[in-house]
Amino acid sequence: MTVSSSEGSWATATVTIRVKSLTARWSGEVDTVPGGVFRGGQGRVSITQDGLDLTGTYQDQGSVKGTISPTGTVTFTVTNAGFAPFTFTGTAGPDVETLVGAASGPDVSNERWSLRRN
Repeated sequence: MTVSSSEGSWATATVTIRVKSLTARWSGEVDTVPGGVFRGGQGRVSITQDGLDLTGTYQDQGSVKGTISPTGTVTFTVTNAGFAPFTFTGTAGPDVETLVGAASGPDVSNERWSLRRN
């Protein structure tokens, strides 16, 4: 990069820019919520990221839809027959290999979750 002034002086500097991939696959197990939607054990979430859009499955039956903002905020909703939809909100980890946050909905209250990049 070269910067110059109106008086004719200039300076050159080298800057390293890290570009995050805008495509990824994320997956993980969401732990049991006592008395909530995961009564039978863990629930498997699989997500495909395309740009800032997230789509995927929950337990191979439910659907997942959401977004990752340019600043790293993650929001997606799980819809599945048999229980009320619930929403995951969190952030992309500093290593850009994990998504972490909390789930909430009618049957879920601030349940922590973490998904790893495949």
